[in-house]
Amino acid sequence: IYPQQFYQEAPVINRHALEWLEANGSTRFLLFLHYMDPHDPYFEHPYNGVGYARASNQNPDPALAPSFSTLYDDEVRYLDGYLGELFDWLKAQGLYDNTLIILTGDHGEEFQEHGGWWHGQTLYQEQVAVPLIVKYPQSAGGGSINSDLALSLDIAPTILDLAGVPVPEAMMGRSLRGDTEPPAFAFAEEDHEGNLLQSLRSASHKLILANVDNPRGLPTEELFDLVADPGEQQDLFAAEPAVGQDLQEALRQVLTFALDRAVEGVGASLDAGMQEQLRNLGY
Repeated sequence: IYPQQFYQEAPVINRHALEWLEANGSTRFLLFLHYMDPHDPYFEHPYNGVGYARASNQNPDPALAPSFSTLYDDEVRYLDGYLGELFDWLKAQGLYDNTLIILTGDHGEEFQEHGGWWHGQTLYQEQVAVPLIVKYPQSAGGGSINSDLALSLDIAPTILDLAGVPVPEAMMGRSLRGDTEPPAFAFAEEDHEGNLLQSLRSASHKLILANVDNPRGLPTEELFDLVADPGEQQDLFAAEPAVGQDLQEALRQVLTFALDRAVEGVGASLDAGMQEQLRNLGY
């Protein structure tokens, strides 16, 4: 197994990033770096050819969960070292202090917390609760932790706000800087491999709805108290019907709001050059 068959490793991303920064770092810039190391397949480091891939084993022995989870943690530490290399370079060039840096992920991984593996089949916290770390210019507010609900939708307004660019009224989300009101709910949905899922969480509870006879075998309705049960092991849907009904109603309102503002897709053709670019990106 070679990492390059799946993605480019962190040192390769850093090399391209530093080359670009050397050429453009003296001007105002926006740089997006997509690191893939804490992701299936999980590789041992230092790299020795050993890796575990979803493509080769969709459903490993559950007894392997602790070792897989440890290997994933090692991937996080491996990436952390290269992020440190990048930040050290920014500091040496005098760019770090005045730069907004946002670190986040698009999903987590499941290691048998709910009887499964990998990602994309459930909306439990191990898959949808991801890091969101913001380093403001001059490290304003450094070291603080904000426990309010935050969404991936908040990243773009935050960047625009810090860059001094007006945030369009139609843009969803909020700037995380300042005293903007946090959302009352966080919505997530999934449509993958026959699993049609929706979830809505408040500061304390979370509702998950799944389609009947979904391939993953998930209950059609689940309710969890995330304060008392952050691992989502005790379903309270039958025990606390009023809370479940309130979240269902809030979910309906969220969906209605989204559908009222939905846009229609239009057909388009891609020229050969664009098709080649998309193939190079893996699409």
